[in-house]
Amino acid sequence: MQNFIGEDGSIIKLFREWQLSGDDGFLKELYPKVKSALSYSWIKGGWDVDQDGVMEGVQHNTMDVEYYGPNPQMTIWYQGALRAKEEMAGYKKDAEMASKCKKLFLNGSKWTDENLFNGEYYIHKIVVPEKEYIPREQLVGMGSADYGNPDYQLGLTCISNIRNRYDRRKRSPFDEAECGHHYGRAMASWSALLAPTGFHYSGVTRELKFSDIKGTCFWSNGYAYGTATISQTGGTRLLTLNVLNGGIDISTVTIEGFGSSSFKKTRSIQTGGKESFTIK
Repeated sequence: MQNFIGEDGSIIKLFREWQLSGDDGFLKELYPKVKSALSYSWIKGGWDVDQDGVMEGVQHNTMDVEYYGPNPQMTIWYQGALRAKEEMAGYKKDAEMASKCKKLFLNGSKWTDENLFNGEYYIHKIVVPEKEYIPREQLVGMGSADYGNPDYQLGLTCISNIRNRYDRRKRSPFDEAECGHHYGRAMASWSALLAPTGFHYSGVTRELKFSDIKGTCFWSNGYAYGTATISQTGGTRLLTLNVLNGGIDISTVTIEGFGSSSFKKTRSIQTGGKESFTIK
């Protein structure tokens, strides 16, 4: 049976690897397969057969059960795959597919907010039987974009509770047990780091981006890692990037909601290097 999370999750992961590596050959080779994978959702008996951006079909997933009806967990993966595919299609000048993915994403997002959000969290509208509930895995993605909203605060509470359990005295902080020890799903906690810092790097455009925050934070793009210190002085922002290991090429530095600074020549920072950027 086709696994929904594996299907759309792989599309998102492919987009991530293309963005981080900037390898256009990688995208060119796999683009047709990505197109086929996403289109599987629209076939007869598929997950979104009416192509409205909402998952109504029977959705087999990694919890080894079938979900019936619209729910936040599958919706988030589907919406993420649509956005990823839209970006890839636009880059490949596949205007028809880019337009379709954008339309489905916007319609599905609007419907989900209007029909699944109960004022506190997103619910699962189960077709059979008639009831509403929210498995803990359906919290995936909630609050990952805006750390000023209630969903983000809910996420912080969940993370705090987990860390209190795995505090090295009661349990190992490096062994969050689920379906056995050392299970990979705990790696989803990486989004908790990205949410408050707003860190994003594209190897395609070589743009480095952070939220408009103050202080020092950790960053990693899979090929390099280090720290970033952001200070605010009047109408400017000073970003100091320290590379502890690896190398990163930068053409544009952006502070979300504040401004950007682009360079005629790409800046390359290697292990042990440090460079400061002023954004006005």
